[in-house]
Amino acid sequence: MRLSAPVMLFAFALSVPALANEPMSPVTPGASATKARDIRGFELGSPVREAVKRTSVEFAQGELVETMLDGIKYDFGVCPSGRIYRIQSSQTLGSFIPDEKFISKLQAQLFEKYGRTNSSSSGNWGWELIEPIRYSEGSIHPFKTNWFSVLLSGGYGSPVTIDMTMIDFRVCWEDSVRSNIEPRNDALEAVTF
Repeated sequence: MRLSAPVMLFAFALSVPALANEPMSPVTPGASATKARDIRGFELGSPVREAVKRTSVEFAQGELVETMLDGIKYDFGVCPSGRIYRIQSSQTLGSFIPDEKFISKLQAQLFEKYGRTNSSSSGNWGWELIEPIRYSEGSIHPFKTNWFSVLLSGGYGSPVTIDMTMIDFRVCWEDSVRSNIEPRNDALEAVTF
């Protein structure tokens, strides 16, 4: 399915923090909060058109694209260029009590794919990367550029769900930097003194 430009217009506004100076680029690009940059094969930075080849789109508005695949709900945050900067998934696992054996096995599987966490508690895991970011006017400040969270909830009479969220704000920043080059250069050439 081909998505129109209006489907993707809102992404950049949501993907950057509300700061006086817009963060533009990591000082050292390429780092990641996790070993893997995907959730079940849907990868950060990939074109959303590639993701929706695997499934049909259920809803698309602004920067949000939603779909279901094999009983798992996915929400994608999409940059104006059509690249995915946020992946959320929600999967219902059934009704049971998530005991120590289940939590331990799940954690081992998560660590195998994504690496060790920055923070964890029973049923709640978090990975984050805080980097020095060069802002548009040149100053450098720390910022959480990408992160991944996994939350297990339910049990004891209600269905157990596992929710995963993976975000990399830098995906849209790269688009912004690229789209700014030509108008910035034109403006520099147009300035007269």
